[in-house]
Amino acid sequence: MAQAGTISDVNITNVKATHNALGDVVLRLKGPDGTSVVLLDTPPCNGGTLNNGFDDQSPFTVTNCPTA
Repeated sequence: MAQAGTISDVNITNVKATHNALGDVVLRLKGPDGTSVVLLDTPPCNGGTLNNGFDDQSPFTVTNCPTA
């Protein structure tokens, strides 16, 4: 039985990936109704490994890579 409702909070933890061209990776979240939301498009740090989480209420964004 399908029920209508409203999602009020989204938290996605422990997203891990390894890819030799991580800058080409796009992560999307797709809902049961087909609605798709981009979580990450072209990660700013192209080091080959992603270990991240996503929170719709977070005030933080990643805008550049850390320097060594």
